[in-house]
Amino acid sequence: MNFQILDADYTYSDGKPVVRLYGRDESGNSVCCSAPGFEPYFYAKAPPEMSAILQEKFKEHIKKIEPVNRFEPIGYYKNPVSMLKIILYDPKGVPVIRDEVRNIVDEVYETDILFRNRYMVDKGLGGMGWAKAEPAPEPVNFDVLSCIKITSGKVEPLDILRNAPLRHLAYDIECLPINGAMPVPENSPIVLMSLAFAPDFDGKKTLVLVGKDARIEGETESCGSEEAMLKRFFEIIREYDPDILVGYNSNSFDVPYIVERIKTLNKKGARIEPLMGRDGRTVYYKKFGNTTRVSVGL
Repeated sequence: MNFQILDADYTYSDGKPVVRLYGRDESGNSVCCSAPGFEPYFYAKAPPEMSAILQEKFKEHIKKIEPVNRFEPIGYYKNPVSMLKIILYDPKGVPVIRDEVRNIVDEVYETDILFRNRYMVDKGLGGMGWAKAEPAPEPVNFDVLSCIKITSGKVEPLDILRNAPLRHLAYDIECLPINGAMPVPENSPIVLMSLAFAPDFDGKKTLVLVGKDARIEGETESCGSEEAMLKRFFEIIREYDPDILVGYNSNSFDVPYIVERIKTLNKKGARIEPLMGRDGRTVYYKKFGNTTRVSVGL
């Protein structure tokens, strides 16, 4: 199968890490490719005789150690030096032991490369690049939404320049201010949700969801209540399966407001699950000073 890589993460199967590549194939189908068997690792500048010491001290984390010769990454060197390739059971073990390992050896390298990125670098894969995956005989199944699921032990880059037929969804919310003040999710309901699609969704380029009973014509849906409107919003996202979600100031306002408003409604007895991605995770956000980072899943 050929597909364009849009994002990547990793999860676990039988206690072992499995990289997942998300993308879209040439026919426009959404794809999740599981790639088991890749192992997390980093390098330490140390002689081969240090292997046994490190293996014994960190045996809960280190699976094996391989002596290698590599050039140091900083500076100019004519010859490679002796290093150890330290292979771990779990990617989460790298930040756990790297500082202690650094105190024993001369230096450690490549400990800050995310596991998913390490896989893509080693395989020659890139974001928005194309890949060819040969299905494995024993698939790994995960709870991933709206995707063709394949498992592959061999994923290779492809030299293709065109883009797959991607899906775009733009959205915006309107809230009801109380007494003319700025709306706050604890008190001010979301009354409208506007959506625009490319390509069309059920023959519609645009759609407005209304959070009450109303007789409205055109590309508008009257949902009866705010809770029903929010549920319909997430239902449309799952049905449409967009690759790209966009909005005006959506990271700083729309998404945080939706998340906090759902918390308020759920405390009052609503049952709204804010699923916007393909990996089954709910949308969330974090604030860092004046910056808001949003994750809607993959």
